[in-house]
Amino acid sequence: MNEPDIDQAILQVQAGCTEDYQKVVAAYHRRLRTWLAGFCPPGVEPDEITHVAFLQAYRRIAHYRVGTDFFAWLCAFSRNLVLTECEKVQRRARNQQNYLQECLAEQQASEAKGVDSRGEVRARFLAECIDLL
Repeated sequence: MNEPDIDQAILQVQAGCTEDYQKVVAAYHRRLRTWLAGFCPPGVEPDEITHVAFLQAYRRIAHYRVGTDFFAWLCAFSRNLVLTECEKVQRRARNQQNYLQECLAEQQASEAKGVDSRGEVRARFLAECIDLL
């Protein structure tokens, strides 16, 4: 599908003919997905970003100016989505690290309490032994 056909399909979508949006998706899906595959870091799924980018573009299609570069407009949505997903991945990693540190601190605290109570038990047993002597 060439640019004039895509522009025409976008005009139809803007006029309310939602079925024509599938032509737009078909024209750009592979290209966007390929671009995202090279752009997404591990942990961020390009297929999911592609899907959401087309949804966002559809919701905002009234703001698109026909005759400009639709793919560039679509990539702007996609880039922002990737950045948001990267922040989520980083936040998840920090939360997991914080959770691990908290678990280790709790384990060390419980072990330290165990050492104190074992020392108290030993001292009591020693005192009982001395009393028996």
